[in-house]
Amino acid sequence: MGRISWSRVFLGGLLAGIVVFVVDFVVNGAILGKQWQAAYEKLGHPASTSGLIVWFVWALLVGLCMTWLYAIGRPRFGPGPRTAVKTGLIFWVFGYALATIGMLSLRIFPPHLPLLSAAAGVAEAILGSLVGGWFYREQPV
Repeated sequence: MGRISWSRVFLGGLLAGIVVFVVDFVVNGAILGKQWQAAYEKLGHPASTSGLIVWFVWALLVGLCMTWLYAIGRPRFGPGPRTAVKTGLIFWVFGYALATIGMLSLRIFPPHLPLLSAAAGVAEAILGSLVGGWFYREQPV
């Protein structure tokens, strides 16, 4: 078992983060954007450019975390897409599903918005993990 290659985690994570951002932008921006905007305006929080910047940074951090999770899962489950799918789903549970349950309990947004977003999050978590895992290689001991 090699050591974690932090440079590969970082670079793979950035690539994975871009994938997450693109999928999230399509789903929550292009498809559900008007509904999200209406929900935020109802709360008195209109959309802003700074929100898009935070969204992009969030996606990069998600990509880094997914790739790191792949890196720690790889010695246990073996290298390859099967491990990337497993770690993507594990990340989805902790990073998306549990957060969605919390958001739903607050009753701030119409329930269909966070539920649809979390459902699309399955695809972005798996795709992001596959991209990060494809790029990741361990350092030899």
